[in-house]
Amino acid sequence: MKTVPLFAILTLAMVTAFALLLAPPVQAQSAIMVVNVESDSLTAGDSMSVWMTALNTTAENVSWTFPPEVKSKFICPQGAFDCPLSLHSAETNAVVLKPGTFARREYIAAVPDSITGQVVLEFPGMDVNRTVMDIEARTTEASTNHVILR
Repeated sequence: MKTVPLFAILTLAMVTAFALLLAPPVQAQSAIMVVNVESDSLTAGDSMSVWMTALNTTAENVSWTFPPEVKSKFICPQGAFDCPLSLHSAETNAVVLKPGTFARREYIAAVPDSITGQVVLEFPGMDVNRTVMDIEARTTEASTNHVILR
């Protein structure tokens, strides 16, 4: 009977342990998230509607829960502004997506009064797309009604 040197056994154990450290972790299947804004032209101070869509592109059922609130941020020439989005619908937050299906929920937020111009809406901490909008300054009736006296 041939014996294997201790050095060979230790080397094999170390190589195996190193390979396991480099292997990617097994992850549960999850939905792909996509967001879109109902209108890409808004007025400062108005509310906006943002739709979050969960897509199941896998061959298995996927459980997904829409959060009651989503952190988002406006990036614009005036700076960066936090903009929490609140779940609008009264439907349940938890869904089971069959293969090839999707579910969507509407979120509502107020557009800050102090931003105008081209604005990027991003979602920190979420793996979703960003979206670009044009925000117009709010006009008041007093500033739109001009009387010229001569």
